[in-house]
This record gives sequence, structure tokens and C-alpha cells, in this order.
Amino acid sequence: MRPAAVFVLWRSLAGLQAGVLGGLAVLLFHMLDGAVRGDGFWAFPNLISSAFFPARALSLSLRWETVSGIALHLLISGLLGIVFSIFLARYLYHPLRCRVTALILALAWYYGAFRFLWPAVNPAVVLYQPFPGMVLGHVLFGVCMGLYPRFVFDLGYLQPPPA
Repeated sequence: MRPAAVFVLWRSLAGLQAGVLGGLAVLLFHMLDGAVRGDGFWAFPNLISSAFFPARALSLSLRWETVSGIALHLLISGLLGIVFSIFLARYLYHPLRCRVTALILALAWYYGAFRFLWPAVNPAVVLYQPFPGMVLGHVLFGVCMGLYPRFVFDLGYLQPPPA
């Protein structure tokens, strides 16, 4: 493989790692947020799974539909991590710029998803979303994506900048 192709592969893998980490952090945050609000621990994954099971997924208990909601959430988070890695690659040696760009991209994803994607794919998410918690979840995802340079350097393809 050409060196440029290998570099893109490593960046994509690092983006996938950061995206899945962010997805897990956001999932845990929303599950705890739902429990604190009284909606139930499984309300967020069930809400996401309503894309597949509209009638059965809006329960507050752990069901097989919950697993599909968790899987869909982690799939979207991983794919977003790969897409974000394209935008964050130029800031590998500038951690602060990388974090700020990741936060901006995460908030842009929030706006785009709740303005265009979810109304078309799964309107229940837009109707039943807890507004402040959803924004904070996207900010948390941006914070995790801000760790992207660390994942690139941990893969060992690039050397971190001298301190």
C-alpha cells in the first residue's frame, strides 16, 4: 500500500476508536440522565431503537429492542468518528484546535441530525428528546473526539510533537 493510503487508514481507525469511545460515553450519560429524570435507565436506547420498532420500543424496560438501539447508536458514533477524523487530521499537532473543532463539529451534527436526519428517519427522537441533555450529550461526544490525536499517536504510525 502507498504511504498516503496507510496514513488515511490509521486516521480512520483512530477516528473509529474516538467515535466509539464518545458513543459509549454519550450512551452512559443519556442512560443516567434518563434515570435521574425518571424516564428509566433504558429510555434513550429504546428511543433510538424506535427507528426499527416504532410501536414496541418506547418502553422503559430492557428488551431486545434496546440492544438494537444501542447498536445503532454505536454504529452512528463510529461512522461519525471516521468522518470527523477527516476534518480533524489537519489539527493532529494542535490539540487545542482539535478539541475546539471537534466541539464545533459535534454541535453541527446535533443541529443537522435534529433538523434534517431524525425528522425524516425517526420523528419520535425529535418529539421525545430531552433538549438540554441531548445538547450536553453532543458536547460530550465532541470532547471525546477531541482525544483523536492521542488515538492516532497511540496507534504508532505518527510520532507525537515534541513537548
